[in-house]
Amino acid sequence: MREFVDNELNARLKQELNMKLELTYIPWADYQSKVELALSTGENYDLFWYGTSFVSDYKTKGYIQPLDTLLRTYGQDLTAKIPADNFKQYEMDGSLWAIPSQAFTSAGKFTSVMVRQDLLESVGMKNIRTIADLEAFLYENACARSELLRVPGERSRSGRPLAGAVGSAAHLPR
Repeated sequence: MREFVDNELNARLKQELNMKLELTYIPWADYQSKVELALSTGENYDLFWYGTSFVSDYKTKGYIQPLDTLLRTYGQDLTAKIPADNFKQYEMDGSLWAIPSQAFTSAGKFTSVMVRQDLLESVGMKNIRTIADLEAFLYENACARSELLRVPGERSRSGRPLAGAVGSAAHLPR
């Protein structure tokens, strides 16, 4: 990612917007504590992710600023694409303090599935690109790994107990 940003993206940003993007990578496990520490010591970020539950606290501590004027001036694309109701959760004291990170709820739209590569390869697969691939992986993994939690009474095609991770056998491909 850093190579893409440093080489391709920043060249385009410089040419089209006269700006440079500098990314700070923070491991997800440490994200909240490191962002809080950086902000509390005065480190400036133009943009960072934080959840709805942090808006009031970050506003009170002075880590964020109202975005109404900036959004009216530079954010017409955002307001055109994000439903107005999504902004309401970030309004306090008559001002907007954050921009929704997605236009719609994440249920079903921004879902990610992560699978360990070693488990994928252990059942003869290289990647998952479709729901059918995911179903096949879950089925094969459940058949191959009897040490996983079991669903009482459910058995795979080979007669092995099914793992809890795949739920009922009724949902598996036959």
